[in-house]
Amino acid sequence: MALIETHALQALNDNNIGTPITWFNPNSKINGTVVLVSAAQKNQQPCKTLAISLFDAEGVSLEGQYLLCNGAEGWKRASF
Repeated sequence: MALIETHALQALNDNNIGTPITWFNPNSKINGTVVLVSAAQKNQQPCKTLAISLFDAEGVSLEGQYLLCNGAEGWKRASF
């Protein structure tokens, strides 16, 4: 989870739409990719959509897109 959070924050802060950020955890054999998909305003807050993909050693994947908005408490997941 810490790797996902670290790389998601990197994508949010780098603001490079479409540029993948990847990592590999040798202990769990899980690799992942985070891509900043879009940026917009929602309820007067800056919001960004991230696509996150995780893959384990057997090839099983978990993928999703998440809308995060930056408010007083930092980046938090919002509803679409």
